[in-house]
Amino acid sequence: DAEAQRRRRKGKRGRGRGRGRGASISTPLPRGTFKTITANEFQKLMQKPNTTIIDLRTEPEWEKGHIEEAIRIDYLDKAFNETIAKLPKNGTYLLYCESGYRSSEAMQFMKSVGFRKVYELQDGYAEWPF
Repeated sequence: DAEAQRRRRKGKRGRGRGRGRGASISTPLPRGTFKTITANEFQKLMQKPNTTIIDLRTEPEWEKGHIEEAIRIDYLDKAFNETIAKLPKNGTYLLYCESGYRSSEAMQFMKSVGFRKVYELQDGYAEWPF
């Protein structure tokens, strides 16, 4: 009957809005700061307490030069995800690689496993002026 059809249509409109039966369950988005920053911004953040600088490059790249305060965690290493996941999630992390690709990928991984503050150096170490 017409009344039953109207009720069915009305019921479909209300679904997925977080109320009543049939509501969709959504996964909350990770909260925090995940940003690509300039070399000047990167250098300023380096001075803040509880900040870790991570060089994601290979050992030969590291040996050609690196930011002095950095630790090296090779993005291409098989144990990269496991090593990163062991770090405290509440710190501030500054990432860089040679040109920006690996740091962008690493930042997305860190976001996915619950880190809160991750920044990557725009254009990587190749453009580091300091």
